[in-house]
This record gives sequence, structure tokens and C-alpha cells, in this order.
Amino acid sequence: MRNSTRGWLVWYKKQVSFDGMRLGAVKLFPDFATDDFLSSLQTSADWTSGGATMFAVGEYAQATTAAMDQWAANVNNRAGTFDF
Repeated sequence: MRNSTRGWLVWYKKQVSFDGMRLGAVKLFPDFATDDFLSSLQTSADWTSGGATMFAVGEYAQATTAAMDQWAANVNNRAGTFDF
């Protein structure tokens, strides 16, 4: 399933050529999977915009600053966080 999702995300990025994304409810997904998907989008989409500098932010609701910082570290700082 992860391979299919990864492939679809890269295909979609190539079709639309987006250079950033907002991830909702990130604490409901495993950090390793989010890191894997973001890594694929940053490195496997070849000619599309963004690349390693692709902007990503995850919505981590009702969390402490420390928890949000830890999530960002767990996804290798491929994304920032926000709580509204």
C-alpha cells in the first residue's frame, strides 16, 4: 500500500507540479510514513518544482511546542508544524 501511495503522490506531483503541501491531522499518521512520502515527493519527482526545498507543513492540533518540534524532527525536518 505504501508503494502504491508513494507512486501516486509522485505521479500527481508531476501532473500538477506543486511545490508545497499542507498535511492535515499529522499526529494520526505514523511519522515514518509521513517522512517516506515527503522524501519521495522531494527526491523522486524529477523535473517538477520544489525538489529538496519543497515547502511542507503539518497541522498538529492541540499539541505543545515540544510535541510539534519532535514531530518535525521525526520527519527529518521535511515539514514544519502549526496548531490553530
